[in-house]
Amino acid sequence: TLNGRDIGRGYPAEVGIAADAADALSALNEHLSIRDVDDKNGASRAASIRERESEKMVELVEISDPPLTSLSALAAIRDTLNRDDIVTVDPGGFGIWAVLGFETYEPRTYVRPGSWASMGTGLPSAIGAQLANPDDHVVTLTGDGGLFMCVHELHTAVDEDIPITTIVFNNDD
Repeated sequence: TLNGRDIGRGYPAEVGIAADAADALSALNEHLSIRDVDDKNGASRAASIRERESEKMVELVEISDPPLTSLSALAAIRDTLNRDDIVTVDPGGFGIWAVLGFETYEPRTYVRPGSWASMGTGLPSAIGAQLANPDDHVVTLTGDGGLFMCVHELHTAVDEDIPITTIVFNNDD
């Protein structure tokens, strides 16, 4: 359990809370619900931001001459894959672009860790996804750095006859 004295120990905290999560979230929700907010769930604000960002990214997606942008490469890959293919994404530099521009359509078809601290997990995640879903097509998208953090897993996939597709982005620029 977290001791209140531990807050701010590793990183400075503006506001520190040590509480039961259910109680604290209920109290926050109650406090926020009395505020005068037009869009309490943020759906319209999120849609507006997505629309603005989409407009900015159109140019990057439409580049078809080498060198491709990460977004144009991801769009080409998305167009090639089936909607229900399972895709694992390493959280390297291009992985940020995948979050912004790689569409997913079905539940349980997109696997990506939430932080850079787990770089190198795209390929092992694909192996796990393929073993858990042997009848599905599994593709991993990884950068050159992420791949080299776990390149030995290619041997594991081949040695264990695990049929995954690995696409490597050259991020050296």
